[in-house]
Amino acid sequence: MTISWTRFAGGDVAVAVKMTVVGLLLGSLLVPVYAWLLMGQSVDLDLAATVRSILLVVFVPLAAGVATQFGLRRRFGEQYFARELKPHFPQLSTVAVLAIIFIAMALRSRVILADPAQLLRLLPPLVVFYLVAYTGATLVGRWLLPRAEALVLVFATAMRNLSLALALAMTVLGPRGAEAALLIAVAYVLQVQSAAWYVKRADRLVGPPVSETGPEGS
Repeated sequence: MTISWTRFAGGDVAVAVKMTVVGLLLGSLLVPVYAWLLMGQSVDLDLAATVRSILLVVFVPLAAGVATQFGLRRRFGEQYFARELKPHFPQLSTVAVLAIIFIAMALRSRVILADPAQLLRLLPPLVVFYLVAYTGATLVGRWLLPRAEALVLVFATAMRNLSLALALAMTVLGPRGAEAALLIAVAYVLQVQSAAWYVKRADRLVGPPVSETGPEGS
């Protein structure tokens, strides 16, 4: 999502790719630290089991993805891969995300039907989180970075890897992971809508492209 929304807003896609990879790896390794800081003693975490889950959920698919791309490029050639195969990957990814949202909601379907208002109770903390993330990253980006890199900072900060979060919640938290799944399912909806809203107002929030303000664009 960081890369896609950065591209839609006219940001630096190359930097977004680098930040996404670094953020994915570091974020995965820091899961135990985040859990301890945010949840304290409310959840007992088996550190060894957490590390195994991270390896299974993050690094095994990462290695499989690299191997798959290498195999497809070697089998069909770089040009055919880029022209015929690669364009379909985002569509498959979208279908997978929708399936994950469906599963996340299905896991708590009985609880949701028994108390639909709980979905509304989940919104305030999520709204606060995204407001703080967007506002903080926008201010820092405007002050310290050029527009293209500021947009990368915004989306790298606000866009969460919710699919990864869901997988880790279900594997690390065990039975309590279903509760986290509901929160993550609601976050999917809010995250996509907020990103679309930000893209439409990117010029106003972080400034117009340089070509529109520099000598050549005047």
